[in-house]
Amino acid sequence: MPILGASGSGKSSFVLAGLIPQLKKDIRVNWLIESFRPQSNPLQSLANSLKAWDSSIDVSQLESEFINQPDSLKDCLEKIQAQLSSNNRLLLIIDQFEEVYTLASAQCRQAFLQLLVHAIEEVPKFSVVLTMRADFLTQVLEFEPWGKLWQRYEPEFLLPLSSQELQNAIAFPANNRGVQFESGLVTKIVESVEGKAGYLPLLQFTLTQLWSLQKKGILSHDAYEKLGGVYSALVDYAEDVYTRLSAPQRLQTQKLFLQLIQVNQNSEATRRIVKKTDIQDWDLALHLTSERLLTTNRDTGDNAETIEIVHEALINNWRRLKDWIIDNEDFLRWQNRLNTALDEWENHNCTDGYLLHHAPLVEAQLWLDKSEQSLTSEQKLFINLSIDLCDRQEKAEIERREKELQQERKIRRSAQKLAVISSLALFMVTIAGGWTWWERQRSMKIIETVSLASRGTTVDLLRDLPRFLNIAQRRQKSGETDIALAYYQKILTEVAKLQIQAQQQPNDFNTESLTQLKSVQQTAEKSMIEILEVKLIPSLETSLKNQQIGNLLSESNLLDYENQYSEGALKTTYTLLATIQGANADVNQDDEAAKNHVYNLEKTFSPFPSCYRKNSLPVDHTFRLFYY
Repeated sequence: MPILGASGSGKSSFVLAGLIPQLKKDIRVNWLIESFRPQSNPLQSLANSLKAWDSSIDVSQLESEFINQPDSLKDCLEKIQAQLSSNNRLLLIIDQFEEVYTLASAQCRQAFLQLLVHAIEEVPKFSVVLTMRADFLTQVLEFEPWGKLWQRYEPEFLLPLSSQELQNAIAFPANNRGVQFESGLVTKIVESVEGKAGYLPLLQFTLTQLWSLQKKGILSHDAYEKLGGVYSALVDYAEDVYTRLSAPQRLQTQKLFLQLIQVNQNSEATRRIVKKTDIQDWDLALHLTSERLLTTNRDTGDNAETIEIVHEALINNWRRLKDWIIDNEDFLRWQNRLNTALDEWENHNCTDGYLLHHAPLVEAQLWLDKSEQSLTSEQKLFINLSIDLCDRQEKAEIERREKELQQERKIRRSAQKLAVISSLALFMVTIAGGWTWWERQRSMKIIETVSLASRGTTVDLLRDLPRFLNIAQRRQKSGETDIALAYYQKILTEVAKLQIQAQQQPNDFNTESLTQLKSVQQTAEKSMIEILEVKLIPSLETSLKNQQIGNLLSESNLLDYENQYSEGALKTTYTLLATIQGANADVNQDDEAAKNHVYNLEKTFSPFPSCYRKNSLPVDHTFRLFYY
């Protein structure tokens, strides 16, 4: 039985607070009832709920069976029923079923729906009740077996309460406790919500607050007005709780609420259940729980304590929270994609092939540096395992290439004919040049794939640049100089854009922002110089000491700069001054970083003619005058 209704129409309350208590009064049938929310991994949530009926169930093993065996749920239910008496009946309640469509991966969703189809059709004394927003009915029809099942078991639609039903819902619970509303107050409340969508959660909260303001068993107009009415009560209350916090607590509250939010690819924000172990400030979380903005529960799988936002009405109506979500939408949407990848990895027995690679890994490293506190322990483990795998693969590739070079040296030494040696050497030079070019292009493609901020706003860039710089420095430290240079160039490009913007729109930048930009720029350029000093300057020094200048290759492209020459000082100099691996990585194209080092060598080595001086002639002409 699907229970459908609009958001905030009371679907969950109808089932959990209405249907279940009625079924427990049934004297003919002993209902065994379990409920769960699908979340991002409905297969795991389903396996956890079944364990309540059979403690011998291995959740991980059952989840694995769910993925590949459409009859595994049916078999599991039949095994459970075989241990029960004849008057028992199993009822599985799936609350907020729309999460199957908004949070789960396509593969996980397909497997989950197939399991339900087989079990509902073939297992006796087993029932399913699900609650779902009515606007997701179209998605139900996209999977034919699931849609046909809905044709056979028609859904129940929760319609808006009539005026009289609404009055009864407000007044009767109070009357049963000996509390009265002032004359006309119930009518006033009904008129404020009647005909509007999604009012029930707000009404529930308002009545809860109003109850605490009763005096001598009377709920008054004055108390209701003090709350601000139905549509202001929740928002005003949440804002009041927030403003009473200290400044550090407010910052932590923002981080906590964002941790309890998930945003799908359609930019729709919903609640997210988080375990206690992933909450940084549990005391603050408990305080907000006591203020009824959050609520705690226990995970059905490992009995761990969990926490979530009390109701999505808070997400939809609290302006401050909505602004937080908008400001962090990029991260929240990425986190949703990460959860999908994490689920796929877990569903495939945590094999390396389903870890993050290439641009998704670079993006994950960026967010790990920026928002580590907002990630769960499982998410951080997943990212770090992906980083470790990438490091191992890159190390293995370096070792493989080194072995190939060693083998090539052996072949060269043992070769007898000059023609064979020359041909082989030319072949290896071509391969090496092609590999270097490919590595360079791959590095740049990775950096271009990961933008500093998808919206590219000034605020986003100013916030992200220092963290992006941190990743570049870490790459440099690990010896990945090509990728580090590409990062630095990306950083300097964005800094240059912002500096131009600061000149055109000075009101958008304060002194602190301009100082930060200058600091990032100087650090990036200094780091680039360090790479040049470690990687290329020593090679140039060695070539000059040995008087190894290098020769123009007979077959080469003059526009290919360093690769048109054989090994020597000229090739290294061009690499320094005219390629992305040298000063040309400087976005300003002024070559200052490398030229200062190259020209200083004049004082140490000779012959170095006077024309090879800074600013005497354009670099390209200087080289041709000297070497030709």
